[in-house]
Amino acid sequence: MPADPREYITIALDFPDHPKFAAWSDSARFKLIRLWTYCARHHTDGFVPTSILHQICRKNVVDLLRATDGVVFLEDGTGLVFTDYTQHQRSRAEVAASRDRARSAGVRSGESRRRRTRERPKVAAPDTLVGRRTEEEQEEDYESYPPNPPAAEDISFERWWDCYPRKVGKPAARKAFHAAVRKVESGELLARTEQFASDPNLPTGADARFIPHPATWLNQERWNDPPQPARHRTAGAKSAGERASAAIRIGEDLRRAIPSEPQAAELPPPLELSA
Repeated sequence: MPADPREYITIALDFPDHPKFAAWSDSARFKLIRLWTYCARHHTDGFVPTSILHQICRKNVVDLLRATDGVVFLEDGTGLVFTDYTQHQRSRAEVAASRDRARSAGVRSGESRRRRTRERPKVAAPDTLVGRRTEEEQEEDYESYPPNPPAAEDISFERWWDCYPRKVGKPAARKAFHAAVRKVESGELLARTEQFASDPNLPTGADARFIPHPATWLNQERWNDPPQPARHRTAGAKSAGERASAAIRIGEDLRRAIPSEPQAAELPPPLELSA
């Protein structure tokens, strides 16, 4: 039996009984499946525009989505993102790679068919319509799919940017981020960045200038670095608060050690001389 060429999504067998959706009605679960189907059909990697969301879901389902882990509503109101979508469904890149492999296999198969055709006599083609879609038609369908909306492309970066502890050079960081997610999943990159940002040994205060620029951190794949080494103060070094307290104590010691100036004794005014 030939493989089914249609697009599909993956749904776990325990989906209807999963605790995450236990309180949902069957109608609400079906609306959720329709949202996943939209993402798979248009290869948005989990992004659903607000217009599509309102076409499919009523307010009660939208409220359920807002309270569900793994669903992020964009602050600019352009839609929502299923953050773990590519962990369960094929990503846009995976679909493109699959089509490339199928196209390459089709070229080899076509060459073989043409070779066999040349070896046998030509016959008149039947006057019927061929129901099979050609590879060119399938490719045209794929190319006609809308590209990822700008908000979908940038949502992962914006979340990463909010997490990174130093805010400088955002355009360069955006470019470096898009290059980085070709090497590591955006979810894993965000998790590594959160670990880096929460490291207790990360420079703070005036020393925060030693934190790498965001683009530098990404371009050098610093998410693979081990945790920051423990910060050790130089022997005898004191914090600003300790130095201030020491200065106050020294001042008090000096005040007690230096005697105050004696006050001159008050004398009565001189008597007036009479002639």
